[in-house]
Amino acid sequence: TMINSSEPIATIPPTFQDERNEILKSNNFLRDISKNGRLPNELSSPSFKYSGDSKGKVAHGTGKLKIGEHSTYQGNFYKGRYHGYGEMTVSEGALYRGQFEGGVPRGQGVLEKKGDYEYRGEFGDNGLFSGSGVLDFGNGEYYEGGFKNGKFEGSGKYVWPGKMTFEGIYQNGLKHGEGILKREGSCFLVKGIWDKGNLVKYELVQDIMHSMTLPFHP
Repeated sequence: TMINSSEPIATIPPTFQDERNEILKSNNFLRDISKNGRLPNELSSPSFKYSGDSKGKVAHGTGKLKIGEHSTYQGNFYKGRYHGYGEMTVSEGALYRGQFEGGVPRGQGVLEKKGDYEYRGEFGDNGLFSGSGVLDFGNGEYYEGGFKNGKFEGSGKYVWPGKMTFEGIYQNGLKHGEGILKREGSCFLVKGIWDKGNLVKYELVQDIMHSMTLPFHP
């Protein structure tokens, strides 16, 4: 029987909610570099230095672009835009390796932000995480599942340190719909319904191996 809850159950630590959604809002910095991937008419200037293939005054083919003191792109260009496979490093301490289209990451790629996270998966039209992927925060914490416009979307699995796991539905970066919260290697398991990140209904699942109802303690 589902139990109504007007607010998230207090015994679920707050770190098991959706605070990681905030970090996804910053993953679009790649698309803002070099005017969305288009080079200026001059292939060498105080802020840009390009070496490689060109067509007229536009980068076209394979080349390397240095942007300022710390950012570089090396890979394929098409009519002045990053297009095809390329690798980009930026001053924020991030490295992207993968496919570009029209100046932005699109298709399969890997984005590593040192000391923060690594994303492996699909990128959408706007250079954001979109499609299927794995977002790994290190120390055993990761999300695997669907993304849309840089946020968790659809079916997904989130694992926290300590092996607490949520499997269920996300919408706009938050748990929304049916899901299961459990701790691997223990009897703790809760089936619930979430609404915009809040657990509103739940039931304690019976431990079949021990034929007993579980107390609600994560």
